[in-house]
Amino acid sequence: MLPSLTEQWGACLETMHAWFEQVHLPAEQREPMNCCEDQTSVQEWRLEIQRAEVSITLIHTDNDIRLQLFAPIRSVSEHEKRTDLFEKCLRFNATTLAGCAFALEEDTLMIQSDRTAIGLTIHHIQDAVSHVMRFAGLRHVSSEQVIDELEEIFEVCQPPGLIGLN
Repeated sequence: MLPSLTEQWGACLETMHAWFEQVHLPAEQREPMNCCEDQTSVQEWRLEIQRAEVSITLIHTDNDIRLQLFAPIRSVSEHEKRTDLFEKCLRFNATTLAGCAFALEEDTLMIQSDRTAIGLTIHHIQDAVSHVMRFAGLRHVSSEQVIDELEEIFEVCQPPGLIGLN
């Protein structure tokens, strides 16, 4: 018989803490920082990974446990060529991306990953972080440069490696 969701939730939390240990996450970042949610169903951490802010969230629903990662890439002003950038991101979502997707939150271009956390392993967490971190470094460039950088990333298309917290 499969473990209950409550048992899986406990296992997911243990796996997250094991990953924190593996990547030598500073103690102050290991505590969840939920602002309004019940910590028995949502645990959220805001981490600084390679000078990028990444939110990692575990969510316990009635029928699943989700692992979600979000990282802002950059703000996109109304004066920029937003249509070209958004079109390129949507095309990448549909054709090239695996394990993550571009999203827009208010005026911020984001990269996100969302997967089931049932059977979560350290490798699953590292894989999701690696996918998100491939794009989080684009936060200091113009829209045109983001498009160029995205095209370069997808031309190379090498699988992401182990991401440390340097």
